[in-house]
Formats: sequence, C-alpha cells, structure tokens
Amino acid sequence: MAKILLIDDDIKVLDVMAFFLERIGHEITTAENGLQGIRNLESRQFDLIITDIIMPEQDGFGVLMKLLSMAHRPKVIAISGGSASIDQNYILQACKSFSADRVLPKPVDFETLTATVRDLLKDEPIIDSTRILIIDDEEMSRGILQLMLSNYFSNILLAGNGLEGLEQLATHDDVGLILLDLEMPIMSGREMLAIVKNFPKLRSIPVIVASGERDAAIRSMSCGADDFVTKPYDPLEITHRVKNLIHNKASEAKLITFTEELERKNSKLNSALTLAENATRAKSDFLATMSHDIRTPISGVIGLADMLLDTDLTVEQREYSELIGKSGANLLGLINDILDFSKIEAGKLELEILSFDLKAAITEIAALFAPQITKSGLSIDCRIDPAIPACLRGDPGRIRQIFNNLIGNAIKFTHEGEILITAKRNADQDSIVTILFEVKDSGIGIPHERQAAVFSPYTQAEGSTTRKYGGTGLGLAICKQLAELMGGEIGVSSEAGNGATFWFTARFERPFSEMPSTTSATPVQQMADKLDATVIRVESNKRILLAEDNPINQKIAVSTLNKLGYPSVDVAANGMEALRALELAEYALVLMDVMMPEMDGFQATAIIRDADSAVLNHSVPIIAMTANALKGDREQCLKAGMDDYLAKPVKKAELAEILDKWLQV
Repeated sequence: MAKILLIDDDIKVLDVMAFFLERIGHEITTAENGLQGIRNLESRQFDLIITDIIMPEQDGFGVLMKLLSMAHRPKVIAISGGSASIDQNYILQACKSFSADRVLPKPVDFETLTATVRDLLKDEPIIDSTRILIIDDEEMSRGILQLMLSNYFSNILLAGNGLEGLEQLATHDDVGLILLDLEMPIMSGREMLAIVKNFPKLRSIPVIVASGERDAAIRSMSCGADDFVTKPYDPLEITHRVKNLIHNKASEAKLITFTEELERKNSKLNSALTLAENATRAKSDFLATMSHDIRTPISGVIGLADMLLDTDLTVEQREYSELIGKSGANLLGLINDILDFSKIEAGKLELEILSFDLKAAITEIAALFAPQITKSGLSIDCRIDPAIPACLRGDPGRIRQIFNNLIGNAIKFTHEGEILITAKRNADQDSIVTILFEVKDSGIGIPHERQAAVFSPYTQAEGSTTRKYGGTGLGLAICKQLAELMGGEIGVSSEAGNGATFWFTARFERPFSEMPSTTSATPVQQMADKLDATVIRVESNKRILLAEDNPINQKIAVSTLNKLGYPSVDVAANGMEALRALELAEYALVLMDVMMPEMDGFQATAIIRDADSAVLNHSVPIIAMTANALKGDREQCLKAGMDDYLAKPVKKAELAEILDKWLQV
C-alpha cells in the first residue's frame, strides 16, 4: 500500500481519482490547491504525488519546485489541460524540466491513471486470499462475476445451483463469502440461504444475494442475507460490496479476538486483585498476630518491673528495675510506631472524633513531660492563644501522639536551654478552626539539606544521629501522616547548631455549644487526683474472674487487682475453664483475654451471653484484656458481646478506671 497525495482544485476530479486509487489499495490524502499540497508535504512523507498544474493561489509548478528541494523526493505525475490560453507543449516541457516522472492530459482517463500509478510504483493489484463461492445457474453470470473478482481474490469457487453450492461447502471449510443467486432450479437461493443460516457451522459465512428484482433481493435480508446486489451486475458495485463485507467480517473477527483477549486480561487482573487482597489480609493477620505475640511478653516485662518496684529494694536494685521498666516501655513504643505506620500505609488508620478541651490537653501534655525536662536540666514553657475555643471536635489521642514525638525529640536533641510549646488560632472557615502548633528547642538543629528527609520513613538527620541518639526514624513519618489525616501539614525550620522549630497544623470542628466545665481544677491536678484515687482504696468483697492463658500475665494481673483492693480473684487458663467457673459461682466481673487455647475469648463470651447456657449470670460485665491492639479490635470485642476493652500492657490507672466504671466502687 502506497501513500499518495492528490492535488487538484476540481473537487469532482479529486474525488474520482481518490475512489479509483483507494480501490487498488492505496492510502490517499487530498489537497484542493498547491498551498494545501505543500503543507501536506512538509508534515509527512509520500510515495507518489499526483498534481494538477493550473490551479489558483499556488499552481502545480510551485509544488514541483518544492519537491526539488526535498531530501526524500517521491514519484510525480503532473496533470495538465483544460485551458486554451496556455501552450500545452510549454507546460509539458516545463513539467519535464521540473523532473515530473509522468505528464497526463486532461480530461483524465482513470484506467490510464491507474496503469501509470502501477507502473511508477511497480505495483501489482492487492490479492485477497479469502475463498469466495459464486452460486448462479447462468454460466455467463458466473463467468462475469469470476472475471470481476479475479483481480482481487485468488480463491474463487463456482456452483450452478444450491445443491452444488452445499457440496462445495462440504468440501471446503474455509469459504469466506457466498455470492448467491436467488432464482435457480433444483435448489433455489432462498432454500440454500435458509440451510446456511440455520446450520451452526455455516451461519457465520456472510452471504450476498443477487436478483433481477430489487424488492425480492431486499426481502431476502430478513431471511439472514448480509447484503444484496441487483442484476445485471455493476462491476464497481459488486467489487465494492464484496470487499466491504469481507472487511467488515474481518473487523468483527478482530473485535471478537480483542474482546476475548480483554476478557483474558480482565481475568488475570481479577486474579491479581484477589492475590493482592489475600496478601493484604495476610499482612493484616500478621500484624494482628505480631501485635498479640510481641505485646504479651512485653506486658509481662513491664508488669513484673512495676511489681518489683513495689517491693523493698536496695538503691541499686531499684535503679535496675526502673531501667527494665523503661526498656520495656521503649520497646513497646517502637512496636506501636511500626504498627501505626503499617496501618497508615494500608489506609486503615482512622481518627476518633471527640469533643475535648484543646487548651487543657496541651497543658496536660506539657505537665507530663515536665519531670523529664527538669531532670534533663532544661526548662519548658507553654503558650496557648486565648482565641482558641474552649471546646473543639477532633482526635485528642492523635494530637497527643504528635506532641509526644516532637517533645520527646526536643528533649533528646537538646542539652541545655529551653523547650517552648505554642498553639495559635491560624484560620477559620465556617465551623472549621485551623490551629498551628509549634515545638521549639535550643538543641543541635538540622542542616537545611536534611530537613525534608526527616519526615521520610526510617530516616534521621544524620546516620551518626541514629547511632548516638537511637530510634527507628518512624516517628516523624507517622506525625506527617497523622497531620495530613487531620487536614493539616507538618514542617521544620532549623539551622545546624541553632535549635529547631517543628510545626504542624490540624483542622478541628467547632461545636455549636461548648462542653461545660465540671471543675476548676487544672488538668494535671485532675490526673493527680485520679491517680491518688486508684492507689488509696478500701478492699472490696466483689469476686473477679480472670481468663488469661499466660502464667506471667496471670501473676501480674492478680497482683495488680489485689493492690487495687480486690483480693477475691479466680484464674482460668482458657475459655473452657472460665465457663466452668461461671457455671459454679457468680462473679461481679470477668477480665477476658481474647486469644487463648482450647476456647478463645470470643467463643467463651458467646456462650456466656447465650440464655440457654449453664452460666449463672449471663449479663456479667466482660472486659476484654488483650494484646490485640490494632484498629477494629475494640469494635470486634464489643460486637462479640464484651462490655469494654483494655489493651495490654494494662496500666494500673486504666484498670482502676474500668473497675470503678463497671463495679461502681
């Protein structure tokens, strides 16, 4: 297939030339004057140019001159004539001087044009290998059709009636098109058409019916014919219809192949999606297992260290016990960071929106760090914008988590000076308040080129910093994700050796009514009062059942409960033992581990809540006390019928608060 550019100001001539040249398989581009033709030449390459000479705006000589300057020069046919005022011999000589390969006169003889194109391009008619079956009882009609189509199709079969046509179809299973005369003896075209279209192996073959009566040919379309022609045959019409129908069927076949390939790819994508979902579930299961299996022994380490500190110890023993407790707490913090980061990556970390006093929360955070800051020889100052509303809606736990990281880093990297915590009302939009928080220190600072990297996972300001100061480098990456989750952003301003100011913003909802103040005491004093209340207690005679399979955690829980004033504690090592205990005695409360052998906490809870079970008190308060601490674990416990939830390692104050709530001490 050659690329041919046709240039002529006579639109009718242009269309007819395009029609004849497309018939023999060439790709045609048209232009209505020399200027359009030159623009086409500048934008793409052609194998042959056919140009008129006499045209307005830009004549054919301009096109020929343009061709002389081109590195890739296509073949050229110049067409001239139709103007008595111009010497045709002069035009002929001029065309040859501009290196035109052929010059044809007007009016154009299209057979001559076709032959000239083939000669210049050394072009042979494009032969289609599609097998065509011609069925007609008139030998002359069969011969005419064969002659018309033999220039384009190499495989032509002939049959004189419907029966012979069926025999040909039985012999050749690759027939691509049938030309079928409707009026024939022995078996008419209508009868054969019905057979072809009702036989599964033949119905996909396209059929063109022929008849001397146009109405009859049209009616045959309702019987399954794909197209029709009328007799006597028009060579151009029959060739066009045959080619068009074969092309359409080929396109349909390609579309079917494409659709099947698309379905195969979709199937592969679905399989890949299933694998990805399975991998995500496996990752979630792994995180849940890791959360439980690692937090359980850490709970034992921290709990035993706390118990040890409550005994009579020498100064040296107390120091070692405190170090054990701090190491366990640090390890627990690292695990929590890894779990948080994994949840953020999986898009499973969600905010818990509550109404809270932001000013009180910041004051409380500063107060909690005050002893550590003082011990490090530093000072702390907290400045809160009085324009911040007393009550906002947001996630105080995640605000506290970001501050804990930023203040902890400030203490770690500051050897002298002070740490300043500020909160400013930054912007308002309808009911949304944006707060800007800052933690400023006078520490070692961060080089400018490393400031962006500190918010990347597992990254710190310097490699030596990791070795000297420790840490996973996950903290700030988590802070960044949390700030963005709260509709804000995070950043740092620092110079090496001149301290650093870490800032972040968060968006909060402003409720219509602020929370009423229940006490005039400061948040720190409220916490102190609560802690004091959990330590000084009168012994209770209420009986508690502890379902826990880990012997160390059993010992820690029983000891903690005893110190909180609950001496009557029974222990069950799994769900089965817990059920037997509840069948024999009534308990005021059950502390239920979730993952236990033989029968887990969920199964045991379901039986306890079952009114047909042998348990004495089906409504006994059940508190999940488990190392499962991922998002959704609390909801899963409550859905299973438990009343409340504590994540291990359980702090004494948290346990005391739960007991007060459910036992109404």
